[in-house]
Amino acid sequence: MEKRSAGVVSDTSLVFSLFEQQSRTGTWVLETSKGLVHFSAGALTMHGLAPDLNPIGLDEWLACYSDAAQSRVQAMLAELQSCSESTAAELEIARPGHASLYVHLLARRHPEDPEALIGIFFERDCCQAYEASEQARLQESLKNNKYWPDVMDHLKVGMWDWNIRNNHVERTGYWNTLLGIAPGQDTEIQHWEDRIDPEDREKCAALVKDHFEGRTTFFENEYRVRNSPDSFRWIADRGKITEWDEHGEPARMSGIILDITEQKRLQSRLVDRETQFQAVFNSMFQFVGLLEADGSVLECNQAVYEMTGLPYGHMRGVVLWEGSWWKDDHQRRMVREAISKAGTGEFVRREVDIVDREGVQHRVDFSVKPVFGTNGEIRWLVTEGRHLNPAEALPVPAETPADDDIPPEPPHLEDDSSGTVLLVDMNCAIISATQGFSDLIGYTEEELRQMNFREITHPEDLGLDQGYVNGMLTGDCNFYSLEKRLINKNGEVVPVDMEVTVMRRSNGSPLHMLKQIRDLRPAWHEQTLRRI
Repeated sequence: MEKRSAGVVSDTSLVFSLFEQQSRTGTWVLETSKGLVHFSAGALTMHGLAPDLNPIGLDEWLACYSDAAQSRVQAMLAELQSCSESTAAELEIARPGHASLYVHLLARRHPEDPEALIGIFFERDCCQAYEASEQARLQESLKNNKYWPDVMDHLKVGMWDWNIRNNHVERTGYWNTLLGIAPGQDTEIQHWEDRIDPEDREKCAALVKDHFEGRTTFFENEYRVRNSPDSFRWIADRGKITEWDEHGEPARMSGIILDITEQKRLQSRLVDRETQFQAVFNSMFQFVGLLEADGSVLECNQAVYEMTGLPYGHMRGVVLWEGSWWKDDHQRRMVREAISKAGTGEFVRREVDIVDREGVQHRVDFSVKPVFGTNGEIRWLVTEGRHLNPAEALPVPAETPADDDIPPEPPHLEDDSSGTVLLVDMNCAIISATQGFSDLIGYTEEELRQMNFREITHPEDLGLDQGYVNGMLTGDCNFYSLEKRLINKNGEVVPVDMEVTVMRRSNGSPLHMLKQIRDLRPAWHEQTLRRI
């Protein structure tokens, strides 16, 4: 690449210079083999550099940025030189004597010169403008050159200049390509307006009028333009009046356009998917919610709002276990413990009691499932609640009123219960068991009543839950769950998930423990198959 003379490159067009000043943009070219950076007028202004310093060395360029931004620019350049076609970043320009300026940098490899990188700056925040004399000097130094518009074409950014006096419009090459017309054709403003989608014309005209009448600093709009008889593309258009006539009326307006067709297509797909998701989500009869990992609600389906009587959307941000629909504090503790356990990556399931807006109590099969991100981190928790019919609910024995000194008759779990449940005293002697548990462990209920739960526990797991049991005895714990191994009648190891709830007397002293058992062998078998 030919080295440019001091004062940047000669012969840049006045239109381009004016456009950069008004649209707060700037372009640059890096000669990688020489380590030289060529700035346009807008880029010089953004960086607080005088024209006679152009081009500058790469180290001098990096020194214009904050420490964090310097590292990001170096990474971007390395990325472009190694593999990437383009990249982008937000940067802070630390300008001595002026407020810091935040810009969006878009950069890419030069399509025709393998030893060059090109880019454009978009100002993100307004800052103090330079003195008018300095701006005029920068503008004058860059007149009548066609180099920088070519850079804009390579970056797929279109420029336009509208002479309002005669309604003539000049466009850069990329703009013509996007419209599907040859250079020099359709140069009247009416030709442009005719290409705008009929549904977008009224809004576009209104925004131009607002800018002409001083109600807006810039003309900004997103609209569709026809680039063939049956095809439209979405563009983002931004422009500003750059010249007034002797009567103070707008005489010239310049702007920039970006093709955003792909972004609009993706947005439309996201909207469609969101609509489909909400339709399915709200048609579910069971209660479904999406939570942050800390238990705060992101979204709930319609069934939850119908049950609670809350207006739609009022659940968002609520910590789930603090809701008023739980029967009591014990239910809230169970839900909080379930969410905490799911936050470590486990699937958790409980049966809880809720009270609807009519004051009617319901037993619900409640579960919490973690949702993992691409890096294995837990992003969200999904909760589900399903009404249980009376026959589906676990057989929870009712405590018989008794004096503190005379223990009540222990309740009995019905033999025909389909649950895998057993009842033990506080010393783990088995009082009663369902047929499901008998089938799991291989002993009849009569045999189990003569046994202690420790006898069917794997020797290495005997002490796993002693701390929880001690907490139940002291009143510090009412529920716990863990995995342990049992030994069935044939001597085989049976891995289970065990959820234990303490039943207390009226004075609060512990009476029995109700243990719900889930066979983990199917899950273990599935994991083994996956490893194979």
